[in-house]
Amino acid sequence: MVTRLSAEELNSRLEEIDAELEAQALPLKYRPLEGLKKIYGDLPDGPLRGSFFDSIAGWYRDRYGKRAEPDGIIGRVPVLLRGEVYLVLVPLTEGDTVVQLVDQIDGLPTEVGASLSREEFEAIARKAAGATVSFQKLYNLTVEDGFLDAVERGLVWRALFDIEAAATTLRHVGDTQNAIFQFHQAAEKFLKVALRRAGSTTDLKRLGHNLPAVFAELKSLGGRYSWLESSVDALQALAPNMEIRYSVVPRRLENAIEAFHAALSICGALAQMWLFDTKRGSDNSRFSPGCFYVDGTQGTYFCKSTHQNAGVAPSAVLTRFGVNPVLGRMMFDISVDFSVSALYLEVKNEEERAALQREFDSFIRQPPGHRATPEEVGIKIDSGPEGSYTTALLRLKS
Repeated sequence: MVTRLSAEELNSRLEEIDAELEAQALPLKYRPLEGLKKIYGDLPDGPLRGSFFDSIAGWYRDRYGKRAEPDGIIGRVPVLLRGEVYLVLVPLTEGDTVVQLVDQIDGLPTEVGASLSREEFEAIARKAAGATVSFQKLYNLTVEDGFLDAVERGLVWRALFDIEAAATTLRHVGDTQNAIFQFHQAAEKFLKVALRRAGSTTDLKRLGHNLPAVFAELKSLGGRYSWLESSVDALQALAPNMEIRYSVVPRRLENAIEAFHAALSICGALAQMWLFDTKRGSDNSRFSPGCFYVDGTQGTYFCKSTHQNAGVAPSAVLTRFGVNPVLGRMMFDISVDFSVSALYLEVKNEEERAALQREFDSFIRQPPGHRATPEEVGIKIDSGPEGSYTTALLRLKS
């Protein structure tokens, strides 16, 4: 049972904690969350945690005024539209909240938003959707990072600052070289945390900024990381050495945005792996026919079958089912490699599993409409250096 501090006790503790966090140069926007964890620990999300956080956030507002007001944004996604970089703001939302993409593009002129072609909208939306999922995973990590040690937490926070600063710089300054360098550094920091968590005793400083060396050592400790290779290769191709920081190495805006998505994919995927490893109590993950799984967005899946044939990478067929706030009831199959099983958490709680079984059975008895293909309803699995993720775009009638 967590005991709520009195107003006097809370004030005293936050005085100490805020001074400590300020000395660590932690930006003001992150201090209330860190204060919550230092006082009450890693509380599960819910009303109790919310009430504790509200008291701490109130303390910060009283002390710092508007500077401490949360902006409700967990990430900023740079997108290139008609030759200019804009930032898509990723809000902190609850449940199945739906937001309009155009409304989230910071500084987008009204006339430009109104004149977007279907092709322009889709190009932005697909990338923004994948990045949003990664930012949600990173936000969840900041809330539940008690399993990280001090060194690991320090690297994670610095990486998050790298991503935010580089995206903002790209929008307002257009410095593609420095943005690519910072995105490269963010991925490097997360990969080094992965090394530590995989049991490596290598001196991280000895590895320097050599991303291929860091990744090669990580792969040697476990095949579960091999699928990150395309993202690592993309970053390394854009910043093959530190010359990008110290001399003119021409890079286009498109290059910088590619680096953003590659780095964010690495960071988001690793964050989700660590969170699920902690929940399952092991880094051993697998797909088994007849079992139910959830992903990092709480999407639900039923494993229909697995395939392990000689000469072919083992894979599983998962049935995605559930109710989407826009699509309604939906059910479709996807094929995934065993290598990404760490991004799915098997549901073992008997009560939760029984509830999923009942829901799945209802979908089998009453399928959602005719047996549409994912393409018919705008569902698409995007894959590349920016990672693999599922998006759904609909042409809405005005």
